[in-house]
Amino acid sequence: MLKSLKRIIKSYILPYKPLSKSKTEWDKEYLNSKWNYLNNSKDSVRYGVIVNYIRDNFDNSVSILDLGCGSAILLKKLSGYYSHYTGVDISDDAIKLARTWEDDKTEFHPDDLMNFTPGRIYDCIIFNESLYYFDKPLKLLSKYKPFLNKNGVIIISMWDYKERNNKLWNSINSIFDCIDGVHIKLDSGNSWFIRFYRDNR
Repeated sequence: MLKSLKRIIKSYILPYKPLSKSKTEWDKEYLNSKWNYLNNSKDSVRYGVIVNYIRDNFDNSVSILDLGCGSAILLKKLSGYYSHYTGVDISDDAIKLARTWEDDKTEFHPDDLMNFTPGRIYDCIIFNESLYYFDKPLKLLSKYKPFLNKNGVIIISMWDYKERNNKLWNSINSIFDCIDGVHIKLDSGNSWFIRFYRDNR
């Protein structure tokens, strides 16, 4: 109880502090298969929430921009339920793995999310465990706002780490309308928040 209370207090007092990782570190981790565990059953729950939300709210003509796509785990779980999918990740090695899934409606780009510029508009923009790696996450969200269709949705998933993320969630809520959200908590203690936003234009 005391530990939980300390976490909550810290989340309101401490400034936002992003996770930090260089491109070289990302490439090394993907090369060494560090992120393969994301294919396990516990993470399937989180991916399943995102996939089911897309299926429940869009038909299969949906266009998707997956920012921080890694080796394309989310794409595989979508099972072709989209008309166009763009995946972007800073790791060249992650994109090499992802490109085995490229086809005429699926493309991947190795790029820093702060540098990448989409060539089209999307119905759904996804930040799946990627937003808290950036020094200025709100700037990143603002960068991609113009590439979201008027009735489109931004989906954000973040690990439940209150010291880092409470302030970030509050900031996101100030610039987007949260239309739904899910809190996943497993018996192991791992938990995530997944929230769905519309642009408040």
